Amino acid sequence: MAELNSNAQSDLARSEMKYRRLFESAKDGILILDAVDGSILEINPFLIELLGRSKDDCLGKKLWDIGFFNNIDVSKKLFAELQASGYVRYEDIPLKTKDGRAVQVEFVSNVYAVGGGSVIQCNIRDITERKRADDNLCRLASVVESLDDCVMSVSPDGAIETWNPACERVFGYAAKEIVGKPVATLCPDALLEEQARIMARVREGTNLRQHETIRIAKNGKPIDVSMSLSVLKDSQGTSTGHSTVIRDITANKHLEAKLRQSQKMEGIGRLAGGIAHDFNNLLTAILGYSELLLLSLAPNDAHRADVEQISKAGARAETLTRQLLAFSRQQVVAAKVLDLNAAIQELDMMLRRIIGEHIVLTFLPGRDLGRVKLALGQIEQIVMNLCVNAKDAMPGGGRLLIETKNVEPSASFDQSAPRPKEGPRVMIAVSDTGCGMTPEILSHLYEPYFTTKEKGKGTGLGLSMVYGIVEQNGGNIEVYSEPGHGTAFKIYFPQVGEPLVPVAVFPAVAASLSGSETLLLVEDDEMVRKFAVRVLREAGYLILVASSPTEAVRIVGEHAGEIRVMLTDVVMPGMLGYELVQRVAPLKPNMKIIYMSGYTEQSIVERALLKGAQFIQKPMGREVLLQEIRKALDASRTPA
Repeated sequence: MAELNSNAQSDLARSEMKYRRLFESAKDGILILDAVDGSILEINPFLIELLGRSKDDCLGKKLWDIGFFNNIDVSKKLFAELQASGYVRYEDIPLKTKDGRAVQVEFVSNVYAVGGGSVIQCNIRDITERKRADDNLCRLASVVESLDDCVMSVSPDGAIETWNPACERVFGYAAKEIVGKPVATLCPDALLEEQARIMARVREGTNLRQHETIRIAKNGKPIDVSMSLSVLKDSQGTSTGHSTVIRDITANKHLEAKLRQSQKMEGIGRLAGGIAHDFNNLLTAILGYSELLLLSLAPNDAHRADVEQISKAGARAETLTRQLLAFSRQQVVAAKVLDLNAAIQELDMMLRRIIGEHIVLTFLPGRDLGRVKLALGQIEQIVMNLCVNAKDAMPGGGRLLIETKNVEPSASFDQSAPRPKEGPRVMIAVSDTGCGMTPEILSHLYEPYFTTKEKGKGTGLGLSMVYGIVEQNGGNIEVYSEPGHGTAFKIYFPQVGEPLVPVAVFPAVAASLSGSETLLLVEDDEMVRKFAVRVLREAGYLILVASSPTEAVRIVGEHAGEIRVMLTDVVMPGMLGYELVQRVAPLKPNMKIIYMSGYTEQSIVERALLKGAQFIQKPMGREVLLQEIRKALDASRTPA
């Protein structure tokens, strides 16, 4: 019996030793409390170190007496609950160290019977780092929730697991509708193979960065997206799926397309303007010499009909080059402040004759319409071209609507225009119920000579000219069209605050176009130069001739007498026309200036016209040339 007691005591001693080692080495704080009064019976080293106190500071004292917890009342309430229930568990309890530092802890307590009484064991775990990690996760989640980009996580088998609010805004699916479904739900059928390849690469551990593709919204609308995928791994390095970040780039892609179109049109415009310039020099000779021939031929001359055909062909070519100049925004026009309602109303009868009775034309003029500044002829060209195209799109009849109204920039249908115009604008809209246009046709719409009409039915320059006129006058143009659903052109011009300009009363043409004054002709094109010299000499003028600006400067410097008028081309090698004028003006301050050109930048022309100079648009005929010379000579002798 004594041996058994000895063994039991030995087992008890070993058990106590084992417990003591666990108590001393535990990585959580352990407190042993008296279950009756809450005094501390034991405290382990980990908790002593955490609190920054000595063991003697704690033993025998109440839990709330030594300020373990921030709130003494809370501590007493906690102890009372423990006494009543025998178990209590709290998370996120604020424990205070001796130096006042707050420590977030998890508090778990149990009541145990020991001998004839009971004790309370409190396990206290420092959760500061876990709490910090949880807070970081919450902040990260808030960031993800607030992003404009779509963020989702996808399981290894391709199912959507998380779905942020941006995903709902972009794709239209609520989280409860889409979570758990295959990520391929967002992929168009034509791109499913691409999606499978992407998923295979991600499963192999390859991340994807800024891959541009197309995804489908809940309503079936295609969305241009930039997509990045990253492999997700757990703490063991095992793949748990992947994250996907999607940015809606639909507006950017549309803007890029508009910018490419604008750049393409700019390049074509420069080419068209250059061609028109060369043509106008050629046409000056063709039309000019045809005119001189006709003046020399009798009405019954056998060759007269042939020369008239040459002149008619030249006139037709002149019209085409003017259209090219309009497209390239290099047309020289006399802009005036206009009332668009009145201008369009004047065209009403002509438009009805052109479109025919099978099309119903309606004009809705805007109330209190703002004024715009451009040439009246340009408005007529725009409206006529758009209405003729609408007529051709409705061979079986339909409805044609012309509408004007004031709009603010925010009211424009398309805010992604490459060069948006600021300030209030006036809109002209021409809409039809015709056949509409495909995206392919729309992408080439304003290109010169592009047409869908039958051979001989159109030149393909109408919309090119409209585009050029709109751009030249600081406006912008948008078109909305779908096959089978008609077309709407909307053109926006800046409003101006200037008053309407009354119709000018032009002075009568001089009775005589001849003269004997000294003139200086500066023209680098030989054919134009020879034609102008012949016309002016036959009219009696004394002509000084320069084939370059440098030669003109020399002539002006050497000529001792008066030069009444200098007739100069605008664009010449080595020196522009207005630069030539700046060089020679001090030498001949009373010399009048006439510019002429078949091609010119509007800014150059404006700089010339602001100085009071006249302008002749090539191709120029004999009578126009003589009239402008006479007009300059009859004007006052104010410096040019």
